[in-house]
Amino acid sequence: MGLFDSILGIFNPDVISKYKNLVNNHPEAFRRWKGKQIVGTLSQCFDFEPTYSDKSYIASHEKEILAFEAIIAEEKAFEKRRQKVIKAASDYPHAFVVLLKELSIPSIPGIIVTLPGQRKSKRSQRIERERSNNNPFLSDSFFTSTQLLSSIGEIRSNASRISRSINTLTKEEYEKLHDKLYTLASEETRIKNELQKEDSLMKFDDEVLDNETRAKYYQDFCKSKFVTKTEEGKRLYCVSHLIELDAYALNEIDKTYGLLRHNYPLGLSAFENAHKNMTRLQIINHENEIKIYEANYKQVNSQNEWENAQKIFTQESRDLNNSLLANYGCYVYDIPFQKLTYDGKMVSATYRVWQHFCESYCDVEDLDYSYYPSARENYNKLVGFKAKSRYFYDRVYDKIIEFVEALRQKHNNIVVSLGDSALGNDSVDFNNYHFSHLKKSLAERNINVFPIDEVIHQLEIYSYIVVVELISTNDGLITTCKKLIDSYKKTCPKITYVSLCKGYSKSEMTDLINREKQKKEQEKRARIEEEERKERERLEKKRKEEERLKLKQNLQHSVQNWETICGIIKYSYLFNYYPITCDFDATQSEWDNRWLVWNFKNTPGKTSTSAHTDALNNVVPRLKKLLINTFGLHNLKELVLVCIPASSQQKTSLRYKEFSQMLCSETGMTSAYDKMTVTSERIAKHLGGTSSSMNGIEFDNDFFKGKFVILFDDIVTKGNSMLAFKRKMEELGAIVVGGVSIGKTTHMR
Repeated sequence: MGLFDSILGIFNPDVISKYKNLVNNHPEAFRRWKGKQIVGTLSQCFDFEPTYSDKSYIASHEKEILAFEAIIAEEKAFEKRRQKVIKAASDYPHAFVVLLKELSIPSIPGIIVTLPGQRKSKRSQRIERERSNNNPFLSDSFFTSTQLLSSIGEIRSNASRISRSINTLTKEEYEKLHDKLYTLASEETRIKNELQKEDSLMKFDDEVLDNETRAKYYQDFCKSKFVTKTEEGKRLYCVSHLIELDAYALNEIDKTYGLLRHNYPLGLSAFENAHKNMTRLQIINHENEIKIYEANYKQVNSQNEWENAQKIFTQESRDLNNSLLANYGCYVYDIPFQKLTYDGKMVSATYRVWQHFCESYCDVEDLDYSYYPSARENYNKLVGFKAKSRYFYDRVYDKIIEFVEALRQKHNNIVVSLGDSALGNDSVDFNNYHFSHLKKSLAERNINVFPIDEVIHQLEIYSYIVVVELISTNDGLITTCKKLIDSYKKTCPKITYVSLCKGYSKSEMTDLINREKQKKEQEKRARIEEEERKERERLEKKRKEEERLKLKQNLQHSVQNWETICGIIKYSYLFNYYPITCDFDATQSEWDNRWLVWNFKNTPGKTSTSAHTDALNNVVPRLKKLLINTFGLHNLKELVLVCIPASSQQKTSLRYKEFSQMLCSETGMTSAYDKMTVTSERIAKHLGGTSSSMNGIEFDNDFFKGKFVILFDDIVTKGNSMLAFKRKMEELGAIVVGGVSIGKTTHMR
């Protein structure tokens, strides 16, 4: 500050005093006032060292600066009121939302509460869904367009208020809310109490009214506890005493159930069997039905026992048919009748009866009987039976008598009832003629015989009835059985039916004809297929025989240039073998051949394993070449290699086991090594043994049948071993093509 400014300050102390007071004691008001001044009003160095002119200007605006102090004070007071509103929204959210509605202040995002009356129990929601599903005008699809428009409007509204929150209300809204804050605490308590009560009432809705047992007994439970003032009071009481309510309900159910069991013991048992999924609560609500079950129980139970007894009786008769009524046919029929049920209703039911019959016929004209001629032939014979010019022999009736007697052994209360053969009044004379032997024989056995109409009127009650009829029709059988069932309903008759001539209905006959036709056609197809199969087999056999003959000829032709042993068997060899008994000195090559044969023989103590292996590696490729050149590789797979055994099984194994494996692997031949076994040691040929003897050798006889055989021996001298083995192989059914060896014994060069 310059000297001149200092002098001005000394001579104007009031200006300096006001300036300091405003800057030091009212800094916020000063800054607010300064911020509104035009740029350039104060000096550029004001912030560092204000001039006297700056101080004088500030002092002259004291009133304006102090006016800002009042504004700031009001702002601070408002901010306190605002914070109270924000805190109240957090402390009393339910009451705060209600207050917003009372003051018509728009809702505030972020303040979300549930008020009394806005919730619904699960039961109420379910009922509304069911009502909506049953009414298409209340379904979700009906309101889709309306909800879509509403959603669009809500989205737009939310977008416009997206920055609105409890912290961004208008001053007017804050002031309105602040004036009513004193009401929020008590209002919040009231609302929470209402919500708590609503929780209990919703719980009542879900856990009592939605529970069949509790819903039925809660009123009586409250009455037993003297809670009778208001419905709401009852509901609140029940919610807080659910365990006691359940115990009360269970006790009441047990008492009612026990009373039902006492009053309707049979009916209750039958009702429970018919409604296995019902709870006791559901059962006790059906007393009237249980009472009806009780009234009908004995009759229905007797009826059920009758049906079961008929099933047993008819099965017994069916079983006896197999043993006593030889060659009789059987058909089963379900006779319709009306059956009483426990609930008092009459329902349609069937009564199963077996019909046993000796002969059968059909009176339908428009059928093709070519597949079942007996049915029509028997029909034509009925005239003779009716005229009494035809009859069944006594032995036919004797079977029926034995059948009835067997049933009487199981069921003493039995009677034979004679059918009328659809002859009406003429049936008496007709039955007397045809059934005279039957009636007489049954009378001797004390078994009563009555016509159908007389059986019905007998004083004695018969539980088992055997109906015997000479000529039966299906309609007649059903009518007769229904007549017996209806007339004997109280005694529940058990029935079986014996017909000497059974009449087939059109559908039965058609089915039999079709089955017989199918059977004949199947037999014909089977016969043709069998003939075709045999022809195929014959042709295949012929083809194989021709192929085999051709193969045999080819194989024999392949060895035509081989040498012959005694003009009997063709053979070939790798080289001449000069034994040590020769009277000349052998060449090195001849000695090599001797050692090759000796090492091949692999005689224990006379050679080594490595020497034998070397011998195999020499012999096998040479034999392979010989065989391929002779037969061709493709034909070798048809040949079986038979190595003529050594004098013991041990020597045979050492000599031929590995050899046969190697040669067959190289050529494709089949090895017969494991199809022969030396069971007893023989004397070696060079020691005086007989090469033609097969004693001590066992063969797999089935294996060699039909095989093409190549014999192998290490050395051929006279060929006796090969000749003997050729005879043996041919005895077993094999065809010996020839033989091969490593060497041929010779004493001359």
